Amino acid sequence: MAQFSHVGRIESGNWKTKVRSQVRAPRHWLAIGIGTVVLVAVGAWLLWPDSNATSQSATPVHNVGGNFRACLLAGTDGATASQASADAAIWTSLTQAAVSGRINVQRFPVPTSPAAAAMPYVNGVVVQHCDVIVSGPSTATVATKAAKENAAQQFLVVGVVTQGRNVTSVAAGETRPATIGEMVRDRIVQIAGQ
Repeated sequence: MAQFSHVGRIESGNWKTKVRSQVRAPRHWLAIGIGTVVLVAVGAWLLWPDSNATSQSATPVHNVGGNFRACLLAGTDGATASQASADAAIWTSLTQAAVSGRINVQRFPVPTSPAAAAMPYVNGVVVQHCDVIVSGPSTATVATKAAKENAAQQFLVVGVVTQGRNVTSVAAGETRPATIGEMVRDRIVQIAGQ
């Protein structure tokens, strides 16, 4: 004969009292529930961003892909002191033109001695798709040659007066490097359409 346990069995007559006693929660459960709700509310209040506080986030990132892009061919070796000074002034002027935020500038070092060694570097800059390639006096000769070979690329050559549909020349002559830089900056801003 099978035996049955009285667990889970409700006797007639007092089943309501037994259900109430089993369902009724002890008072400490009520206190734990209220404490949890209060902790969650305080945590949410502390972690909620303050709309009145100034933002301490990093500088916002902007899409610079559509900006005008100017690339400087900077001679690394074999350049005279005056050529290196002019290259430095041109770079400074290009970075000043880039302050507007609508012009990106890049500097590409190019060996100037021997002249044949520079051509692969200049061709490497051409494939970078710069809107204009700026050449200082130290790289003017190789830039002029590259301009003839790359008719679709715009060049700004400083120091050598060059003819060509894709070449803009800035004659350096005996002009101070700072003035050359200013002329290049003005020409870049003009080309960029600003």
